[in-house]
Amino acid sequence: MIRKKPTIFTGIFILLTGAFLLGNLSVLAQNRSSGDLKVSGGTYGKDYRYEENTLVILTDTALTISGESRKDRIQVKRGTDARITLKNVDIRVSGCALDAGSETAVIKLSGTNYLKSGAKYPGILVPEGTSAEISGGRKDSVTVFGGSQAAGIGSEKDKAFGEIKITGGTVTATGGAKAAGIGNGFQGSGGRIRLEGGRVSAYGGAGAADLGCPQEGNGTAGITLSGNGILSAAEVIGNSTYEEGILFTEKSGVVYGSVILSYPLEIASGQTFTIPPESDLEIPADIKCVNKGDMYVYGTLKTAGVFDNKGQIYDYGEQLADEAGITGNPVVSRDIRDIYLANGSVRFTKEGYEQSGMLFPDDSGFGSYTIFGEGEESAASIDVEAGLSLTCTLKEVLLNPETGKSALTLGEGASVQLLLEGDNRFGGGSASDRIVLDKDADLELSGSGTLALEGGNGSRLVLQGTAGASASSASEEEEADGGDGEEQPAEDVSADAEVRTIPVEETENIMEAVLTYDMLEQMTEEKQDLAIEGRMVQIAMDWRAVRELYRETRGDVTIRVRPFTIGPAFPLAAQYIADRPVYDIQIVEKDGGKETVRSVSFEEGTVQLMIPYSKPSAEDARKLYLVYVGADNTLDWIKNSYYDAGKERMVSEVRHFSVYGIGSQAAPAAVSGNGV
Repeated sequence: MIRKKPTIFTGIFILLTGAFLLGNLSVLAQNRSSGDLKVSGGTYGKDYRYEENTLVILTDTALTISGESRKDRIQVKRGTDARITLKNVDIRVSGCALDAGSETAVIKLSGTNYLKSGAKYPGILVPEGTSAEISGGRKDSVTVFGGSQAAGIGSEKDKAFGEIKITGGTVTATGGAKAAGIGNGFQGSGGRIRLEGGRVSAYGGAGAADLGCPQEGNGTAGITLSGNGILSAAEVIGNSTYEEGILFTEKSGVVYGSVILSYPLEIASGQTFTIPPESDLEIPADIKCVNKGDMYVYGTLKTAGVFDNKGQIYDYGEQLADEAGITGNPVVSRDIRDIYLANGSVRFTKEGYEQSGMLFPDDSGFGSYTIFGEGEESAASIDVEAGLSLTCTLKEVLLNPETGKSALTLGEGASVQLLLEGDNRFGGGSASDRIVLDKDADLELSGSGTLALEGGNGSRLVLQGTAGASASSASEEEEADGGDGEEQPAEDVSADAEVRTIPVEETENIMEAVLTYDMLEQMTEEKQDLAIEGRMVQIAMDWRAVRELYRETRGDVTIRVRPFTIGPAFPLAAQYIADRPVYDIQIVEKDGGKETVRSVSFEEGTVQLMIPYSKPSAEDARKLYLVYVGADNTLDWIKNSYYDAGKERMVSEVRHFSVYGIGSQAAPAAVSGNGV
């Protein structure tokens, strides 16, 4: 056999083939060394290595980890700082999915990540002395589950955790049984949580709080909410400080400080959301939010983006009319002195009133409030600080506070006038302790409604306002005389006072009566009644109501009346008012060239509203009422209204100006009467 000598080309081919095979073997060895998890950045053996189904981080070199595993986990070597990016990682193991080591671990989120540990191990372990910072963008997230008795992010059973800091990304952490979502494992205590951004949701395991320490008595974790973060945690146990951000607990959300949203926000149906006084919420142009619940704006709401209001927004600051970004349902304007017991117990102080842990300052000095119960039973209570003097209107307030708590408590020397509207009730232990008066306290009842004091032993005491007694007597006399319900007009609001008639400017579409600030001041000082005689409506105020108007405004005032168009959003109004008159009545304050619509609750004095209406002969006057049309398509039938057949007009006392019309409680049908 003849053998050929190797040529130079053959040698080169052999060398290249060998280098290629060695390179591929090196890559294959490295890939096998990192198991199911892939690492980019750094050098294998120097910055990370793989041993016994564990990817060990050895240095602070930036590493990106990706991949899916049911056996491999990540551990930062003790004594090592780490900088890792989790990119679409999915780890579900029997041990600890991610052990942050003992120094500083910076964890950046990229894409969608999932970490789940086995029994007794946190999803992300942050031992005492360790600092772990989690960050990410709006589209980056991590979902973390801890095993039984271990936190989602934090410590094991009986252990403290280090410092957990979240600055961005969407982080959802769930603890195992008896462990916090973020914080301590079962019976653990100590550690620090700083939430400075992102969207964070924490859920405790069965029998545990959601954030901080899982059980009462161990609440030594330090918790700080700052920055523009959104935190959802139904129960928080620890030393909490809420500096800036949004906190959702149970079915309520609260804005703390000044927040610029970084994430879309949805307020669910049944949730309440509050922007307290001195707090601000700004929705940037690239953010869209949806409200399906009830939103209470006492502070500032700025909407450069889109805020789709599918629920109710209640504006107490009279500033949302200029916010073009709010779409959907119209905003309802409310006065700061309108208090809703659905938001919890109320305590009146020298600064204003406190409710749900927030202070609502009132520097008007008038001490006049309206408390709305809306006919719903509440466990709330009403407390008045010692030495205060105020007037409160109760509107269908039904209080049944917890055992040992009185419905109404007046401190020493306090003086309170309760104006009763509708049926009110204080329930509880016994009727005698529903109202508690300290030394020298004074309580006066008036108004047209009732207040029932009910005890758990069946005792019941019914109190009636002074105006209510005369109204009942008049009704009884009418029934005895066989009257048909067409009452005679009431007497002038104050027969002995001078009545001042204000000129009216009126066209087909608008009616205005101007009251200058000096005029209101003079009428208040001289105790003059007010009369406004227009074609659309007539209004009569006694001098006490004029004084209330003077106190509640700071400039010239225009009483403005416009016909109100009943559109598709008001099917109830269309059904019961039909083509009878309906008007939008506003109090417009003019100060320095600026017009502001003011909501004035006339708690003092009498305001009488009269709407002209020629009733068809076939229409039953006893079924006619003045009705208040709510922005949410509700109708409030005013019980003390009546039809004055002699002057052809509906007459009623009102406590504020808004949209009023004439409705019939007869079977709805089209009518042919003309209003003006």
